[in-house]
Amino acid sequence: MLISNYLLTTHVTGQILVKEQLNAKEAKIFSEAKKCVQIGDFKKSIKKFEELLKLEPNFIEGILRLASNYNSIGELNNAATWFRYAIEQAPDFDAEMYYSMAQVLTQQKKYIEAASELDMYISKQKTN
Repeated sequence: MLISNYLLTTHVTGQILVKEQLNAKEAKIFSEAKKCVQIGDFKKSIKKFEELLKLEPNFIEGILRLASNYNSIGELNNAATWFRYAIEQAPDFDAEMYYSMAQVLTQQKKYIEAASELDMYISKQKTN
């Protein structure tokens, strides 16, 4: 299963935001985006997450949920782009993002790149 049910993050890495740091408007958009996923409206959820990320581009949880939504509707290039962006912005945020990236790359038949991401996932698991 891809990253779609992130729990609240309890740490801040550099400029990375956690849910508790969103203002009221941003928190409302975040909540609406999650509700869209719960009813299976991934396209509307994507629009909400994109709206949120225009306001808070460093909100890694939002970036990961956006990537996961793209994967859910089969837009693998967009999913890979957003997972890669999250990894570049916050490489220590959560080891699961490497696993999710590997899954997308596997679906794209990019097996060598997927293996590299799995190696990173295992490496990050050992350090956490």
